[in-house]
Amino acid sequence: MHSEDRRCERCEVLPEVMECGGTVLFVAMAGALEEKLMEILRGFGCSPDYDRGAITCEVESFKGLIERLAKTEGIGPLEARDTHVLFLPRGKEENYTCLKNIRTLRELLDIVKEGQYMEVLRNRRITFHAQPVLRSSDLRVDGFEMLVRGLDEEGNLIPPLKLLESAERTNTLFYFDRMCREAAIRHAVSKLPSDSDAKIFVNFSPNSIYDPRFCMQSTLRVASEVGLKPGRLVFEIVETQKVEDLRHLRNIVQYYKQEGVLVAMDDMGRGYANLDMLVNLKPNIVKIDREIVHGVSSDEVKRCVFHAIVDLCRRLEVEVLAEGVETEEDFAFAFERVDLVQGYFLSKPSPDLGEAKLRAEETARRAVEGSRPGHGQRAC
Repeated sequence: MHSEDRRCERCEVLPEVMECGGTVLFVAMAGALEEKLMEILRGFGCSPDYDRGAITCEVESFKGLIERLAKTEGIGPLEARDTHVLFLPRGKEENYTCLKNIRTLRELLDIVKEGQYMEVLRNRRITFHAQPVLRSSDLRVDGFEMLVRGLDEEGNLIPPLKLLESAERTNTLFYFDRMCREAAIRHAVSKLPSDSDAKIFVNFSPNSIYDPRFCMQSTLRVASEVGLKPGRLVFEIVETQKVEDLRHLRNIVQYYKQEGVLVAMDDMGRGYANLDMLVNLKPNIVKIDREIVHGVSSDEVKRCVFHAIVDLCRRLEVEVLAEGVETEEDFAFAFERVDLVQGYFLSKPSPDLGEAKLRAEETARRAVEGSRPGHGQRAC
């Protein structure tokens, strides 16, 4: 099988708790838990058997069983995490591929409990608000960071943090991350003028990618379909503090660069590991952590850290973006020293990219013109 014909099932297949009947296998990590499970299943009217370390029982509805388990207080979160479940639908031929469907009981319980989130995934009910990224040299918007929002059945917004927490609980981060990457690209291109050269910043978690040749193939294909040139696409690495395998992340970054895509690294300055990543990965853009940027104009310690990061990035020929700029004073300080600026002072994330662009550029011009004469020259 050629690499282009392969697919990453965790990226493309949404896990479901099936409605149909069949055989359920439970493998618990402790004998006491096995006894508890057997007792609970008997209480549900099932006839569980125990054979070679596994509890088996026949059910008329797998989803119905998991929903009943979700309502019982007999199994705690740790016990559910240490119990593995495999469902074999009735009448379906068994082969080794069924092993892909093994999940922890905790994941299955969370899937049925997170009904709203799973509906968001099934129906792709997401939208995006864009926050402009301003280039300091000409006070023009250089790009937009696309920030996902979920939509409930009434069209109300679901915060991104809630979506991410649900993705982690249900072990659907791979699927969620891919869906958001592709939708962000399509949404941004549809909202921008056809002659726009603005970059599109798309967040991705390195923990949601096995091999970029497979996991990112569909995302790059979408970019090509909508006419987005690789040089306008910026993959922004988020959750860098959770990265455990730096070599894996380096391979991902190298793959992006080979494809002509730009790479940005988030939260610079949050810890030593972050500095280590900068040196090893050499991204195109580094975002200074908003905790450092917030109040930097009046905090001597933050200014020292800010200058150190900028100096290091200059030596590595990496562009610097000050993120989380919320006041005119912090904007004036950052504008003179970095390549790119982003934050609420310029514009909050907005569904209207055109309006956000105008607001950011006008706010920046007023701030520069009001701060000093001869604003055409920037400080070194």
